[in-house]
Amino acid sequence: MRIGHRKAVRRFPNSNGCDLEWLFRQIQEDVDKRFRFGDYGEELHVRVNATTCEFKINRTYAEH
Repeated sequence: MRIGHRKAVRRFPNSNGCDLEWLFRQIQEDVDKRFRFGDYGEELHVRVNATTCEFKINRTYAEH
């Protein structure tokens, strides 16, 4: 947990560590709620704006 926290603070230096923790928990809850079961070849792409604490999750399917 500490390692992940340090990496997040390094990756997003202008953000507060507590805000990042809240943001990552929100992403986890949203993914668990909306994408409970995955399909073969399915990918989730998460775009994060750490300064505004907003994120978007898109589902794509790999072409066969």
